[in-house]
Amino acid sequence: MEVGGLDQGQVFIELNNGKTISIPWDFESENIETKPIAKSKSLVLKSSDKIRIESTEFNFPEGKTWKDVREDVKRNQNSTLFGRLKNKLGIKNGIPKKYTSKSTEIVDNEMKKFQNLKIVDFIMFEDYDSVGFLELENGNIITETLTAPHGTGMAGLNIFENLKDFEESCGTEYKRLKNSC
Repeated sequence: MEVGGLDQGQVFIELNNGKTISIPWDFESENIETKPIAKSKSLVLKSSDKIRIESTEFNFPEGKTWKDVREDVKRNQNSTLFGRLKNKLGIKNGIPKKYTSKSTEIVDNEMKKFQNLKIVDFIMFEDYDSVGFLELENGNIITETLTAPHGTGMAGLNIFENLKDFEESCGTEYKRLKNSC
């Protein structure tokens, strides 16, 4: 969902007992049981083994920038009566097809690896302005980013493949729940 140039995402985790939780903010988070929002979709259970990725590549002529192409589109739209009517109704012309190429790729669904994994630890940073991190039995560390700049793909579930990747990205000044008990 786009909100003022930001993408929003929220992560819900369904446990084997059927309860749904959100990722806690800290060690004191007590009531993490929640209900997913109405339009939530499972990334794991209801997904297939393969997923389809569609992408668009923009191929502008030598020396043309996004700004140049947008100005051309605007100028062309305003050059006809029908184009001006569409513009008044809020319907904007898109980037011409001659500048785009679309591709589709079928790849393995990496989300399937999260099915039936155990959470082995909770990691948090003091004075960190986000939710904590869950370490899974396969070594992955997951968290959520509630908002991120539009188009970056960073809102929602974020996955670190292992502790080394996590520490390179986030640092080493964290606390573990299993070490604090």
